[in-house]
Amino acid sequence: MALALLLPVVLTSCGGGGTTAGGGSGGTGVGPVSGFGSVIVNGIKYSTDNANIVVGGAENRPESELKVGMRVRVEGAFSATDNSGTAKRVEAIREVRGPMDDNGVDNVLNRLRVAGQTVLVDPATLFDNVADLLELQEIQSETLHHPEVEVHGAADGNGFLHATYIRKGANDFPVATDNVEVRGIIAGLTPITTRFFINSLLVNYGGAVRVNVPLTGLADGMYVEVRGKLTAAGGSGTLNASRIEVFDNTVGANNDAVRVEGYVVSGTSKSSFVLLGPGGKVSVDGQGATLVPQAASIGPGKKVQVEGAITGTVLRASVIRVRPPDSVQIEDAVTGSPNLAAGTFTVLFNKTVQVDGYTRFKDNVGGDRNFSLAKLNPNDNVQVVGSYDGNRITAILVERIAPNDPGKVLLQGPIDTVPPIVPEVSFGIVGVIVTSNVAFANTEFKDASGNPVSMPAFFATVLPALQPDQVVKVKRGVFIPVSPPRIRDDDPARKMEVEIEQVNN
Repeated sequence: MALALLLPVVLTSCGGGGTTAGGGSGGTGVGPVSGFGSVIVNGIKYSTDNANIVVGGAENRPESELKVGMRVRVEGAFSATDNSGTAKRVEAIREVRGPMDDNGVDNVLNRLRVAGQTVLVDPATLFDNVADLLELQEIQSETLHHPEVEVHGAADGNGFLHATYIRKGANDFPVATDNVEVRGIIAGLTPITTRFFINSLLVNYGGAVRVNVPLTGLADGMYVEVRGKLTAAGGSGTLNASRIEVFDNTVGANNDAVRVEGYVVSGTSKSSFVLLGPGGKVSVDGQGATLVPQAASIGPGKKVQVEGAITGTVLRASVIRVRPPDSVQIEDAVTGSPNLAAGTFTVLFNKTVQVDGYTRFKDNVGGDRNFSLAKLNPNDNVQVVGSYDGNRITAILVERIAPNDPGKVLLQGPIDTVPPIVPEVSFGIVGVIVTSNVAFANTEFKDASGNPVSMPAFFATVLPALQPDQVVKVKRGVFIPVSPPRIRDDDPARKMEVEIEQVNN
């Protein structure tokens, strides 16, 4: 089963240096947990029988405390031939834990503010102990408090944190008694007053225990983790640090194999670029590397998955995967049994979904921790998030869920150019035509700010104003199995909803 799940990764890695641990004595993997049955990270299935699992700074925790979507650093040798490894240490990396800022949820831009950090949410972000941003907003507005929020993900060069996992703790963070934790880059350092910023969070480090701080002291640009108490919640308080640790930017020892996911911060060529790793900027030499897809481009803000080996302080890549924005989201029923050899399954929209070793699997129906492609059944209701290449959907998330609206479908994605938009009649998303037999009389339209608009205004004003990072979401539609497939507002009891969504990755 695991081999079938990871087969696409093996195929695309051929010729890319498939030796065990890259010829070194160990290896490192950095990325979100994509599944279990041991722990699967970056397409590698790691045995954790003798691993030290670190969660929230606590050592030797049970594997059950790890969750799909948590970003982790795995230390241990692995084989790029059969995508298996043995973990010595698995550390969950949370980028921020603290109180939500005042008015911390922006539902238009799908953003969250936690302890002065801006968190970007996309359809593949997995929530724990809370349903979504709307519920977080409701908790804050009802209690006038600041919910405790823990965020895992990867930062980009602008300081934005792209969340893969968000967990809500207490409904009100006790700033007087509990520590806030933040990771990030030092900026605006003033040694005389012992202060600096991590994004908009002001840190006073005068009384902090200093770990791995060089003799020359702190400096702007260093990647640090700070722990301490806030003087006030809401976004205006100062973090009085009790501990500050400086990270180095190495992601492995010399000759060790590495697989790391992160965002490019500089460089426009696969031969030489810099990505932001868990401890700072990592230089990547991709000369001779296989670029997936071949026509992909490298540049700041691109999410990449790099496979290779360490030479000194440089990551020499053998494979570089550039992930397109995960702008497509569907909620639909599985049709037929999955094709394990090809790593695919089909959904009612008559679309093929491709998975690989980086696809995250989660089961919200049966709670199967080891849920995978092999456990998909015909008629299972799934949420799929990924990208569409005109032929199939490449999934970053496959989540088995109970239908929110039984008998209805959800579809989100960029507007198709072929066939073109027919004003006040139809438009397409991933080859599915959204239309109506009653001139959309049973449909509610909203603009990018969430404001209701008329059907004519939606076609004449809203659609032409779509930005590259915006998509259209259709909810509570009725699927019509014709060719090409259609979604219509045929349910007399419920209105179909069409609105604009922000894509943040």
